[in-house]
Amino acid sequence: MRPVRTATNRRLYSDADVERLILLRRAITAGRTIGFVAGLSDSELSSLVIDDEAKAYAPAHPSTDNMKTGMEEPYFSACVAAIKAFDGGALKTALAHAALGLSRPALLEKLLIPLIQTVGDLWCSGALRVAHEHLASTIVRTFLGNLMPFAAAHSGSRVVVATPTGQRHEFGALIAAGVAMLENWDVIYLGPDLPAEDIAAAARLTGGNAVALSIV
Repeated sequence: MRPVRTATNRRLYSDADVERLILLRRAITAGRTIGFVAGLSDSELSSLVIDDEAKAYAPAHPSTDNMKTGMEEPYFSACVAAIKAFDGGALKTALAHAALGLSRPALLEKLLIPLIQTVGDLWCSGALRVAHEHLASTIVRTFLGNLMPFAAAHSGSRVVVATPTGQRHEFGALIAAGVAMLENWDVIYLGPDLPAEDIAAAARLTGGNAVALSIV
């Protein structure tokens, strides 16, 4: 990195230089030494930072009655890697394998909800782009929708989940839907960016007991 100097001897950095400096700072914050990361290419440095930050946001793995501690970790890592690579097919495959390898509560509580939170955190930190978040939310939303008919017997309570007009980030809504499913609610998931009157109409038409709105 060699900044251009002005006639008054001030350093001028390009956008690429600034982006690399930000990546270097994030790598050092994650515990890497400057001697190790300084010689990496931009793509290598970016990949390293995303891996480090994904691990930092990885969920804890408390024991459950029907699974060993950490059994969800391979699925979680595969999902994060697929999202990072912008590989929708790999993400769908990883989720399908998780659905076979984990119990329904473990799948929701130990994999999907932490995954949604992690992607949201990585997006907020700049480690992932908006396109990564949208890819993940679209695939996870469809996956959750396919799970809903096979959830445990409902308690008789029904919740309508959505985001209101102008709110396009639906990770909070997806988490709410997942938690409601764990509690055996019948979930009517409408998705993002809906007018209030449509959400209210859906609640009336479906006999919803509650409405959950996600707002950033």
